[in-house]
Amino acid sequence: MSKYSQALKDWFEARVSIEDDCHIWTGGKYGQGYGKVVFYPESVRGAAHRIAFELYNAEIPDGLITLHICDNKLCVNPDHLVLGTRNANMFDMRKKHRAAFGSKHPAAKLTSAQAEEIRHTARSFEDATHGQIANRFGVSRSTVTKILSGKAYKTGN
Repeated sequence: MSKYSQALKDWFEARVSIEDDCHIWTGGKYGQGYGKVVFYPESVRGAAHRIAFELYNAEIPDGLITLHICDNKLCVNPDHLVLGTRNANMFDMRKKHRAAFGSKHPAAKLTSAQAEEIRHTARSFEDATHGQIANRFGVSRSTVTKILSGKAYKTGN
C-alpha cells in the first residue's frame, strides 16, 4: 500500500505521456533534467521518478536511490525504475560512457590534445620529471602522474 493518496496518484498520472515503453513526466523539471513533483494539497515534493517508484512499487529504504534502467531522466515507468546505491549508479554511468571524464569533465584543466602532448613530452624527454612537465603545462605533478599512468585523460577521451 502506497503512503500516497489517490488524489496524488490521479494528479501524477495526468502529467505523464506514454511514449513507446517510457512514461514521460510532463510536469515541472529540475535543472538537471529530472522530473519535479510539487503537490501542495499534501505537501509532497521530490523527484518524479522517486515518487513514481513509491506510488507503484514500494517505499524507498534509506541509503538507496532510484535508477532508470532506460537511461531516460524523465521516465516514470515503474517497470523502468529499480533501487540501487550511488556506487552502482556511478558504475553504470561509467560503463555506459555517460559520465563526464577526461577533457569532457567540467573541472578539466587540459584538452585531450594537451594530455597527449604530455605523454609525448614524457616519452621524448625521458629525463624530465613529472614536476618539470607539470610546470610546462601549468598543472600539478599529480595530474601529470595520473595522465602517464592512464588514470586520467585516457587515450580516446
